[in-house]
Amino acid sequence: ADQRSVSAINIRDLIGPETVSYVPPLTFGNIPANNAVGREERQRVREGWIEAALNAIEPCSAVFLDPDNGIAPASVGRHEKSGPKYAYLDEIARFASKDRVCVVYHHLGRENHTAVIRRIAATLAAECGRGG
Repeated sequence: ADQRSVSAINIRDLIGPETVSYVPPLTFGNIPANNAVGREERQRVREGWIEAALNAIEPCSAVFLDPDNGIAPASVGRHEKSGPKYAYLDEIARFASKDRVCVVYHHLGRENHTAVIRRIAATLAAECGRGG
């Protein structure tokens, strides 16, 4: 078994008994992406997953998001095969609230790291309605 997964550890033992984990994977299964109906169904699946996760973390004051590949680049659509491996900025904003801290793990690529972090921070601030 892969010991590098969230399900391989008991988060409650590490952080505390009040910790909430939402670990069901976001997956599109066999829903096709090559037609409008399939893409719409994938969007519904994604939205359902996000709603369930938001309900699970409702009482939490801090949230840690760990998408497989980090924050989505503009080149990857939510409905695409690799879409579930990313978190999108507007979705991240939904996990953040005025009363909740939201931390997101993101893999930095070959771009200037400072520039990427500043761009993401500014976009998230705007998405969350918190100014720059």
